[in-house]
Amino acid sequence: MGDCMNRMVLTKILKNLIDLYIDDKFTYIYIINILDNIETEEYDEDKNAYLQASLLSTLFSIFPYYRILKDLNDLGDYIIESTKANTNFKAISRLLKNGCLGDMVPDIKRRAQTETLAHTMELIYMHKSGELNPDIVISHLTKNMFDPKILTSMDAAESINYNQETIPGVELKNISLRENISRSNTNRKENIRRNLEEFVTDNYDEETLEKFIQEVINIIDQSSLSDKELLKNTIYESLISLFAKAVVAWETRPEEDVNQLSFNFK
Repeated sequence: MGDCMNRMVLTKILKNLIDLYIDDKFTYIYIINILDNIETEEYDEDKNAYLQASLLSTLFSIFPYYRILKDLNDLGDYIIESTKANTNFKAISRLLKNGCLGDMVPDIKRRAQTETLAHTMELIYMHKSGELNPDIVISHLTKNMFDPKILTSMDAAESINYNQETIPGVELKNISLRENISRSNTNRKENIRRNLEEFVTDNYDEETLEKFIQEVINIIDQSSLSDKELLKNTIYESLISLFAKAVVAWETRPEEDVNQLSFNFK
């Protein structure tokens, strides 16, 4: 395949295949047609970062956060299965699934975790206000909360001006697009995580948080969702992590000094 079959070219091919899925053309004939018309291009780090952000945005627009890794794995298997009898495309199909898609899995997981944290935050707010209605919970939990462009920082990628004019006499520090996207994604996730943990430690104790977790899990268990085990595992993992962080915060919280003088001003 040579040096021309780089990550950027593979990302483009994968994006085209996902578009087939969206257009309900994810069949052998259309897949082979795309693989038979590959256009090679010299690798560019910023362009590849942009393409990956675009692809991730597309993926989160069609797959629920808690199903995305399983569904993508199934699509990858189908691509491999569709081309296994064609020696020309057998190797590239495996590259697409295990190489290109495999390289993106950590980023996909982080974006899915951001979605899960946002859902956990919403559940906490609903519970605190006494509105943990099963129908509403399931309806919300099965849908992505973020605009896909915002979740994947595609909005940040699109706002980058690659031809910035430098100020005379001043050399601007060149920060890669990938770094900008990564920083944006990390900040978003950490802000949600921090707000969630602070709210829980301030408004719950071990007993009430444990009851909340059990109530959420019961709602999912009693639902009629065909993929409720997948949803339950995703949410439960987030809730248990939250519980562990809260316990540490409660245990390390400084005790109030009863001997400290208090001053009352009148």
